[in-house]
Amino acid sequence: MAKGGTLEDPVFNTSESILVTLIEFLSHQPTSLDQQPIFSALLNQVLVARNARIARIAASNAGITWAQWIAMVIISTSALTAIAICNTHSLRMQVTATHLYVLVASAAYFVILAHDRPFIGSISIKPLAFQSLIAN
Repeated sequence: MAKGGTLEDPVFNTSESILVTLIEFLSHQPTSLDQQPIFSALLNQVLVARNARIARIAASNAGITWAQWIAMVIISTSALTAIAICNTHSLRMQVTATHLYVLVASAAYFVILAHDRPFIGSISIKPLAFQSLIAN
């Protein structure tokens, strides 16, 4: 996902079928008293891995459309213009207010960009659940 692969990529179908097959295999194991804790712990870890995978796919699909970006630009530009017009009585206040608004709008754009591409960049969502399973 960090490399920008689409959901139609065969690796997603293959990994899903492997996880489902593994869950079915572990859930149909004999329930003898000495093996039950092993299979239940393993089944729980596989279910956590599948849930993490589903959450990552859902997060990667939840992007921001171009219409939302255009609306954000129009709203922020019109608000900046309104702030500049309302503070025309004092040039210092006008400059201060517009600088503060630009700072806030820039922070809003940064947050939106960070959530639009959740698996790319230094503040991305890390695959900690998968890494903990690999370590076990």
